[in-house]
Amino acid sequence: MRSDGATCHSAHSTLGAPPPSPRTPGEASGSSDCPRAGGGGGFFARNAEEDPHPNPPPEYRERGTGIRETQPNPLPEYRARGLRSIRILHVINSFEYGGAEAMLCNLLLRCDRGRFEPSVAALIEDLTVAGPVLRAGIPVVTMGMKPGMPDPGGVARLARHIRRARPDIVHCWMDHSNLVGGIAARLASRAPVVWGVHHSDHVAGVTKRSTQLTVSACAALSHRLPARIVCCSEHGRRMYERLGFAADKLTVIPNGFDLDAFRPDPAARAAVRREIGVGPDAPLVALVARYDPLKDHATFLRAAALLSKTRPDVRFLLCGSRVDASNAALVAQIVSLRINDRCHLLGPRRDVARIFAAVDVAASSSVSEAFPLAVGEAMACGVPCVATDVGDCALMIGPTGRVVPPNDPVAMAAAWAELLGMDAAQRMALGLAARQRVRERFELGSVAERYQDLYRRLTRRHGAVGGRPRGAVRAFSGRTDYVQAGCAVS
Repeated sequence: MRSDGATCHSAHSTLGAPPPSPRTPGEASGSSDCPRAGGGGGFFARNAEEDPHPNPPPEYRERGTGIRETQPNPLPEYRARGLRSIRILHVINSFEYGGAEAMLCNLLLRCDRGRFEPSVAALIEDLTVAGPVLRAGIPVVTMGMKPGMPDPGGVARLARHIRRARPDIVHCWMDHSNLVGGIAARLASRAPVVWGVHHSDHVAGVTKRSTQLTVSACAALSHRLPARIVCCSEHGRRMYERLGFAADKLTVIPNGFDLDAFRPDPAARAAVRREIGVGPDAPLVALVARYDPLKDHATFLRAAALLSKTRPDVRFLLCGSRVDASNAALVAQIVSLRINDRCHLLGPRRDVARIFAAVDVAASSSVSEAFPLAVGEAMACGVPCVATDVGDCALMIGPTGRVVPPNDPVAMAAAWAELLGMDAAQRMALGLAARQRVRERFELGSVAERYQDLYRRLTRRHGAVGGRPRGAVRAFSGRTDYVQAGCAVS
């Protein structure tokens, strides 16, 4: 049993693939390796059906003491021996559905394992979307913390893990991980700390008080603790500078998109439309987002009702966590607007690439975003977007779609009408321009390389260039004595 109280997780050959997406027999999924489900503005939060084993992973086994452990899958051997790799420890709240979790998963899977040795410490034991990372042989440990429960012991456990792991860089993701991971890193190591900012506006009445306090604490510590603060959006950088974060440490690396996984797909377009009972030429507008006040489904639905008065042929597809018939509040609003015969509620989906390939216009009605993955993924699929002017949406879309004020269903309906009023060739040209914009500015490979370049520069500056030669990599997950010591945390 590990003395630091952390739980180590790793996949082995019995770790099953994620449950299949709805599709016609013999059809390819068109989705990427990382599971998602609609929502959170995140890759995971919008691309996965409910996993029958969301947490813990299916290869867990119980021991007589109540401790759960997993069987290891050793890290792949490095080919070139004698060179040093850079050890990166990523600290994140959890592997639940969300945008930051999506980008971390993508970066881990794109990591150059010949130059970098990645591992992950998750504060909370939620490994819902960790499957692809585990199957890639990347070590994941959980700290046993509990949401909303401050626990100094959790910081101590993470500090002990950092001391044991001896990373060259500690990269924290999101506000709570920035605070907990940053403090733990300073207690245990001299490794440079990177913070990640994946929010922009903290909306009054929606953002939790605990999050506001955490952000305030991070602002005060930002001048001394992190070496760099990476924001996923220009808007987020500006907002966090206004909140008092160290301006000279703030930098921007946008979210990235996999153009192989997200692409125009005529076969998927036809298949999805058959699945939901929509004709091949019927205008179809989509909102891919979890049901959350920040996503503002109400504005989307009011815009749908307005457009339906002049374009009764238009259909509306909504998918994401809690976007289904079991959501009484959502269904009641649809019925009250008398558009229930025009709306298709699909719930969380694993095949978001297929969904976007099937629609004519993609929408984002959010009141707050940083750099929404749903918008970038739709653009990568060659679909023009209409988004609210929040976060970096206007920067992302440029001239390839339309940007409207938040909370304005009239403007959103008018923008939809304009795009749907184009002939098919015009709309296709706009969509292909959107895809090219993603290729030039936000392609996943180039984004991953920007992160890796940051790691290299920090290790040179701080005199840490990997502590061990390749071939001598110690897999944290390579032993089964990394077990849970049952602890309550934040």
